[in-house]
Amino acid sequence: MAIEEVNAHGGIRGRKLVARVEDSRETTPSESITAFRALVSDPGIRMIIGPSWTQAGMALAPLAAQENLILVTPSMTVSDFSKTASNIFNTMPPEDLMTKALAAFAVGRGWRRIAVFASQHPAELVQGQLFASRLKELGGEVVYFADSLPDAPDVRIEALKVQESKPDAVYISVWWGNAPKALRAAGYRGPLLTRQLDRQRLESAAGALNGAYFPRYPKASVEFETRYRQRFNEDPALYAATSYDAVKLYARIGEELPDNNARALSTAFAAIEFEGASGLIRFGPDRTILNRSVEISQVAGESLDGPALSW
Repeated sequence: MAIEEVNAHGGIRGRKLVARVEDSRETTPSESITAFRALVSDPGIRMIIGPSWTQAGMALAPLAAQENLILVTPSMTVSDFSKTASNIFNTMPPEDLMTKALAAFAVGRGWRRIAVFASQHPAELVQGQLFASRLKELGGEVVYFADSLPDAPDVRIEALKVQESKPDAVYISVWWGNAPKALRAAGYRGPLLTRQLDRQRLESAAGALNGAYFPRYPKASVEFETRYRQRFNEDPALYAATSYDAVKLYARIGEELPDNNARALSTAFAAIEFEGASGLIRFGPDRTILNRSVEISQVAGESLDGPALSW
């Protein structure tokens, strides 16, 4: 949608934007590297949007640091990715802020004995450890920490151990729905806290996340959501606005720069202040987004649009 809009207004300095797509196969870093090399072999490419997840991102970051282009992820929430080099940016604010806010919310609700349901997947483990650390700083206690193998289909044993720890609440950093389903099957009926949610993740839980508390950054602008629905006849996905903003940033900077080499682009990206569809775009020293407030909401059936809760 962003490319269509840029091209409808004449492109960048009279040249139309063209998207070239390679499948990064996010859970297999070697294939992500192959996709990346296919893109950088094209001398006309000046910006790559992606990758989406931590495993691919951390494998690609050292390679991207050596290339004459900009790498922007709209969905990775691990700040170490953009810290790798001055030409790597993230239009999605770091998840660390949300995880710490959720721990504070839990303590504010009086839930101090909490079990953490994580895995050995890098992003899931990092967020589980971060929640546990912040909980302890706030005077809480981690009564059990589950760290199953990445993408393990059967986590019933971990779920039973969580239930046996008799927690006030459970924080789930595992992305897909097998963990909450296993917890409910094990008989756990207490409060659930989880990471940011999208429709696909909610559906994978098959109702097991109903009533769960989750953090979010403020929603995309009403104007963007309206145009998105008109264009695609569906609600925007979790990272739609941050992906849109990555293209719009490149277009805006490209119009202003006579030279679009990586050094010039990196300097311009780092200095920009831009009101995007996802909110104010302003990068900090590590090239992640600054100044986003965190809201806590609650799943209600199939809805993720509940009001922000006080905490």
